[in-house]
Amino acid sequence: MDKLFLEKIPGAAIPTDENCQQLFNSFEIGQKFEIVPWKDRKYSNHKAFFKMVNIVVQNNMQWKSAHFLIKLIQIDLGNVDVGVNFKGEVEQFPKSIAFKNMSEIAFKKLFSEFVDYILANLNVLIPGMKESVFQSYVMRILEFG
Repeated sequence: MDKLFLEKIPGAAIPTDENCQQLFNSFEIGQKFEIVPWKDRKYSNHKAFFKMVNIVVQNNMQWKSAHFLIKLIQIDLGNVDVGVNFKGEVEQFPKSIAFKNMSEIAFKKLFSEFVDYILANLNVLIPGMKESVFQSYVMRILEFG
């Protein structure tokens, strides 16, 4: 299910962007919502993170989705929780990047690590793309959202 992001304004809450507005408009009058507020995270930075990873996904059909690629990179970066599966084997599980589970400071650090990781592995992630081209995409995302 799509997530609907709202921003509180005096006396109301409004959708944060066009996609959220479209989703909001699709709901019927009287529909109930679960609200999960968070502090210390910027929605715009979260969107920028996914836009950056989508550059890879859109330019290389090998990666089936941004969510999948994020989890793979998190494992390579060591951004994981370690646990034991039902067979008694130790496994690594990517940490949650959900708003309620990660501070803005930790998220910015992870964003920076992702940029560095993608640049270091650009020839595998997006064969043929020059480093300067990827960096310009990232700069545009950060500047314009």
